[in-house]
Amino acid sequence: MKIGIIGAGNIALKAYVPTYSTLQDVHDFVIYSRDRTKAINLQEKYNFLGVTTELSELYASDIVFIHAATPAHFELAHDFLSNGVHVFMDKPISEDFSEVLALQNLAKEKNLLFIIGFNRRFAPRVTELKAISQKNIITVTKNRINETFDLTYGLYDLFIHPLDTLIYLLDDEIIDYQVFLRSDNARLRQIVIVIETVTETGIARLNAKSGANTETITVESETATYHLLNLTDYQIDRPTGKQVISFKDWDTTLYKRGFEPMVKAVLTELERFDGTNREEIMQKLKQTDVVRSHEMIAEILA
Repeated sequence: MKIGIIGAGNIALKAYVPTYSTLQDVHDFVIYSRDRTKAINLQEKYNFLGVTTELSELYASDIVFIHAATPAHFELAHDFLSNGVHVFMDKPISEDFSEVLALQNLAKEKNLLFIIGFNRRFAPRVTELKAISQKNIITVTKNRINETFDLTYGLYDLFIHPLDTLIYLLDDEIIDYQVFLRSDNARLRQIVIVIETVTETGIARLNAKSGANTETITVESETATYHLLNLTDYQIDRPTGKQVISFKDWDTTLYKRGFEPMVKAVLTELERFDGTNREEIMQKLKQTDVVRSHEMIAEILA
């Protein structure tokens, strides 16, 4: 397949571009950048097929992976969907929920895949946590050392991770939620959301002044409690004792964090797309409730 890459910011360079480089034996990658020199440098470093400074040259792509800054997301996605191209996009889609819905509706109308890249949904240990039965309390926390963030940025770019992960891990429909937020002069310090379903209580937290950069997930069930630290360190506590489960020595960081499985899943499922199986593929790509976090953040900021 022919794949367009738009944008080469920090996350793209760290997480996505190295993954794309491993797939060149089966796919052709073309990099778009307004800065031709930057694009050529990437092409030469990873031996990608081509570069372009014209977005229209990517209209012939099977899919575009959009890694541009959030303010550019809506226009880019709308352009490619309108021209019949499947779209993968980094979170957040937009800080305007009406734009989020507009893109989803356009993709459905055009019978195209519009995939939002929440890598944690594809992280192997998170996938294992999702499969646990009889979950009753789930806590997902993202902490920073000692910072504050612009409120909108902090919610859409940082807090959206634990919130979406929690929503993904829940097995039942959300009934209600409560928000506890601390900010100073529109600078985010802490936020806690408590979500209720019929069978579960879910808690998503961000503490910008915690003294450490950590990401933790705890899932409690009737038979065991499961702890995951930084998507890698996994421990299960049972009445009979503790079990520590480790990755293999050769497992890469991008695999552990879900980027590699996510990109591979998108391309595998796209190859199966035949025009009649859109909903099935969107489910396979874990897109159920994928915009719920955007909706909740919009409600918090309203």
